[in-house]
Amino acid sequence: MSVNTHSSSDFDTVDEEDDEDAGHVMEAQEVPAHQWADFFTDFSQRFAGQSVTVEAGASYGDPSAEEAETIAQGLTLTGVSVDFKDGEEGTIQIFLGDETEDHITHVVTEPTYVWRYQDSEGEDSVLEIESADGPTTLIHL
Repeated sequence: MSVNTHSSSDFDTVDEEDDEDAGHVMEAQEVPAHQWADFFTDFSQRFAGQSVTVEAGASYGDPSAEEAETIAQGLTLTGVSVDFKDGEEGTIQIFLGDETEDHITHVVTEPTYVWRYQDSEGEDSVLEIESADGPTTLIHL
């Protein structure tokens, strides 16, 4: 699976002090839309069961990120899926929580871009999903 690598000063550092990767150089890679289904299948298999934080409202590294709404914090990632219907923009669903009482499904409508951020050791750190009609969603691993 190939992804486009973008090196830009916009993606070089993290401004959030409480981020484990603060101060580390982050590499941003765009995942092309035609690869989303395979990418999210692999992503779900690799990170299922991991505790994550999901935020909506600011792009990664954006100074206004502190204004982002926390959708879930410390919940287990169950999976991420893509649903595209003919002639429609589609959705990306993020499934969280392994118990019925803490289960959350966050839906990103009309996704336009998916960015994967890796730390200096090449480990996935953040997934950013941009939407044409709503806030940007961040999954912090």
